[in-house]
Amino acid sequence: MGLSLVHGLITKMGGSIQVFSQLGKGSEFNVYFPVLQGIPKADKIKIKKSLQRGSEKIREVLDE
Repeated sequence: MGLSLVHGLITKMGGSIQVFSQLGKGSEFNVYFPVLQGIPKADKIKIKKSLQRGSEKIREVLDE
């Protein structure tokens, strides 16, 4: 579940993931993000003054 979530977020941002794996040695994950050209102007950034908060609790879900 965690890797699929990360993959979805990275691809939505225009990035990619490369995975290298060797038996007995482990796995290597390379994450690539697009380069930002310039600094965004302050007038284009929308800032919420307050965040809505709930009373929900998050539980950890492990898949096998």
